[in-house]
Amino acid sequence: MKRLIYLPSAILLALVLVLGIKCSSNTGNDEVKVKRAPGAIPTLIFACELSTDSLQKLFSNPDVLPILQALHAGISLSLPDYSQYRAKIIQQLNQAGVPVTAWMVLSHEDGYYLNAGNVAQAAARFSDFEKWTEKYNLKWAGIGLDIEPGIK
Repeated sequence: MKRLIYLPSAILLALVLVLGIKCSSNTGNDEVKVKRAPGAIPTLIFACELSTDSLQKLFSNPDVLPILQALHAGISLSLPDYSQYRAKIIQQLNQAGVPVTAWMVLSHEDGYYLNAGNVAQAAARFSDFEKWTEKYNLKWAGIGLDIEPGIK
């Protein structure tokens, strides 16, 4: 059985942008090397809750995809919008072989988190998700629901 480890996208961003870390098979002080224990292959999944603009900036960095590939890591991507720009990022991840989990949320205007009080909005959102997925031929490793209590 695989163990899943969820890490915030801020860690990936720090690895790439702040620390300038690169992944490769070479050794050196500025590189990350992942050794797998026999029989235990953890799967890193970076939880990514960035705006579309911030996502575009993150994935325009040429070091990001190779790091994800070297770590055999995936992205759990929050979906507050179904824009062509967000779809393009997912297509880029799909083409690079990086597994993407759809992190289902409502738009910020509709309250973002799913809960018992917004079932109708969630149903409409899921329908829109299916259409958006088909329109842009997006591939998903999984679908996650962000269900939180409705707190006012």
